[in-house]
Amino acid sequence: MAMGWGVRGAYGHSTGAAMPGALVSLVICLCAHRPDWWRRTAVFGFLGYLGWAFGGQASYGIIVGYTSGTSFPNVYYGYACLFIVGGIWGGIGAGLLSFGVTKPRSYLNMFIGPLTVIYVTWFFLDKVGLLDWLQQKWSIYDTYWVKSASAFIAGSAYWLIDRKSRPACQLVVLITVAWWLGLGLLTGVLGLHMTPPRSDSWAALLGVTVAIFAYLIKSKNWAGLMLACYGVLAGGIGFACGDFIQMLGRAKWGPIAQYPILQKLPYWTLMEQTFGFIMGLGVAIGFIQLIRGQVAPAVEDKDQGYLN
Repeated sequence: MAMGWGVRGAYGHSTGAAMPGALVSLVICLCAHRPDWWRRTAVFGFLGYLGWAFGGQASYGIIVGYTSGTSFPNVYYGYACLFIVGGIWGGIGAGLLSFGVTKPRSYLNMFIGPLTVIYVTWFFLDKVGLLDWLQQKWSIYDTYWVKSASAFIAGSAYWLIDRKSRPACQLVVLITVAWWLGLGLLTGVLGLHMTPPRSDSWAALLGVTVAIFAYLIKSKNWAGLMLACYGVLAGGIGFACGDFIQMLGRAKWGPIAQYPILQKLPYWTLMEQTFGFIMGLGVAIGFIQLIRGQVAPAVEDKDQGYLN
């Protein structure tokens, strides 16, 4: 995941964020020595790609600036916000990735239809220029509100059309509604802005994180809940520790000031790679706990060739 996060910097946003998610998911799957997981390799990669792509909506550049301040309140605020953003990133990613080891194949197959419709909808809106036009005409806290709204509409429409896929559509609708509730409550009602004037997507994503935790608890998916908790802790700690290393480099602290070779290191890149290393390590430890606990194989109640 550290390597993926280093590559992410060249792309940014959700596209870049999805890369380390897919990589860490595939590595965990292939190194687990679980044949039942190997049969779901493509599922692991897709869930990791999708889960960590959510976090790409959040902005943390200005937060890093707070941690370089000289007053304790600013620095404390910066690191607290980094923990929140990192926790959101890891929590959503690990929570969705847990479906690969806990959900029956028939349940996973239900997502093929609605997710395809959502992708086609986004592709169409982008190609005809509506996506950018709507975002610019009505900028709601600089968020990806058009994609969220269109995903809600597409998921709801598919729920009406295909009864067999309704459980999947319900989760899609839950996530999109939680996205709006998080943004509306934290930013709209309470007036909280983490990184003004940048995007307030963090509030929407916090709503998504809460929704995923609630879903895992309601469905009594304790293995998934444990992985999501590992993701939150690893993501939060990873973001904070990565930035701390970068601050040491910028301040030329201790031995860094004495050795010119240390001053030439790319500390911003090291920061992002540390994000990925610690977050990936934490998620991997969560999966190790599942392996040690001999978590039961997920039910293969459909032809595996249908999805993987």
